[in-house]
Amino acid sequence: MKNLLKVVVVTVIFVLCFSANSFAETEQKLEQNIGLSVFLGYGFKGTYKFEGSDYYNDEFYKGELDISGMQFGLRGHYFLSFNPSFIIGLGGFYQQSKIKFDGGGDGTRKAAGVDIALLFAAPSMPEIHPYLRATYSFYDKVEKLSGSGFGIGAGVQYDVTPQVRLFAEIMYDSAAYKQKEAGYDYYYDEYYAFETKDDISMISINVGATYLLSL
Repeated sequence: MKNLLKVVVVTVIFVLCFSANSFAETEQKLEQNIGLSVFLGYGFKGTYKFEGSDYYNDEFYKGELDISGMQFGLRGHYFLSFNPSFIIGLGGFYQQSKIKFDGGGDGTRKAAGVDIALLFAAPSMPEIHPYLRATYSFYDKVEKLSGSGFGIGAGVQYDVTPQVRLFAEIMYDSAAYKQKEAGYDYYYDEYYAFETKDDISMISINVGATYLLSL
């Protein structure tokens, strides 16, 4: 399932980037804006999976915990609109989450990467923009673990003024972390190796605001 979602995210990003480039090369007059957004959300359904192996002690462990938590972030897009009904946003995001583990304990997740949005608007309701969103985090860190992740979701934006939009969205995102360590045991006078694999997946709801700067 995760591999299928990764393929979908990569395909969406590729198609949107290709489309944006094609639109930019047309002779039509494009409406161009820079959108700066802030958002606040809550991850209400998440899973933290972990497994590892200690080659020196020949041990293996595996487990799973439910997680939840608040999150906030920033994102920016370069919006291209060749007609009022279709808008593409290319940009990036930064997000920070406070993860609470079922049974006790917490951690901080920080992620940053590419953010792609595809917005629509009906001619009869131009102030309302349903949209699709896809992300890829090339920087994704939970405490000492580093990895990468992806996200996909949908939402709705509402034009309060020509410069200000409010939005609400639901997102699914997932990240994988791998860590290898090696060391020397002076007591047994031997080298050892240790490997861990951790995965986080989360469904969250975000609300926020976007400020548009015309170009």
